[in-house]
Amino acid sequence: MSILNWLSRKGEARRRAPDADVRVRHAIELAVIGIDARLRLVKGYEERLLPSVESALAHCGALAAAIPGTIDLLPDAWARNPVVRALFVQPVEVDDLLGRSLELLSFAGQPAHAGADELCAVISMMRTEQKVLGWASHGEILQKDVPQRTVSFSRHRLLAPSENEADLRRDIEWRAYEHLLVEALGSLFQSAPAERPTERAAALLRERLQLLQGARAGLEALHQPPEADESKFHALRQQLVENGRELEALHRRARSLEDRLDLVVEVLSRPADVIVFDRIEDRLTSLNVVADAGAEAAAELSLAEIGVKGGQANARTTAIVRFNRQQVQPKRMDFSAAERWL
Repeated sequence: MSILNWLSRKGEARRRAPDADVRVRHAIELAVIGIDARLRLVKGYEERLLPSVESALAHCGALAAAIPGTIDLLPDAWARNPVVRALFVQPVEVDDLLGRSLELLSFAGQPAHAGADELCAVISMMRTEQKVLGWASHGEILQKDVPQRTVSFSRHRLLAPSENEADLRRDIEWRAYEHLLVEALGSLFQSAPAERPTERAAALLRERLQLLQGARAGLEALHQPPEADESKFHALRQQLVENGRELEALHRRARSLEDRLDLVVEVLSRPADVIVFDRIEDRLTSLNVVADAGAEAAAELSLAEIGVKGGQANARTTAIVRFNRQQVQPKRMDFSAAERWL
């Protein structure tokens, strides 16, 4: 469950509800809870948020649907699947990835998922394309120093583990929407000075933004390494709750709240300005060289590229992967290897 769904206390049930009206109402509630609960004081706030929230949800739903799947990471996948070999240089890298994701380890270890033989998750990677000179064959002639393009993948991460693909895509949709809310909160500090809230409210909102970013809200999980200290993540949640209580206790002028609501509407009505995504189709040889049209390729990759506005400049390449729950084992220190370095 995402951090804002956790704050609403009702996120899981509403997220899975098939009723479109319930889904939109839940999204409006998340917007208010995530940014400033006092927005409820604005007359007709739900009606004013409705069109922009619907637009944001449509964009986030399209993003979730655009992520290709499913790539098989079962134990023998590297040996039999050229797509997996294109993404991972060695088979041990697959095991390392499954063993170092704390979100995945926590999910797989919960009793509620003990009966699931297979799990799925979103894999996030950096895709790097380079121009090189290499060997190429033309008929029976082998030529050297031929201009080529190679593709490599690094900094693999997993997020949004689930028992099935449908739930996973819903999770990604809400994480993307959550990211829009974080962006809307950040926009409050880019407005004109006359539109800014009182000094104490501004400090609380700034603290809220930092807490949400520290909790890896939204799609920041694509870029940031997993939080190593679960107790710290729990403390962030509690701080968010206290922050929300203090914000709700403050009295604000109605006009300033109106201005704030307008900023939220503006961000949510233009989601493509915050989150961009596209599909990438790669045809790669066994050496990860981009194959020419008509040439035989060892791997055909269909991936999605997701970019977010802000400090994380590099877009991340994503896909959905599946694997056995038994493959999810904590990564252990190789003491024998360490001794060889001493």
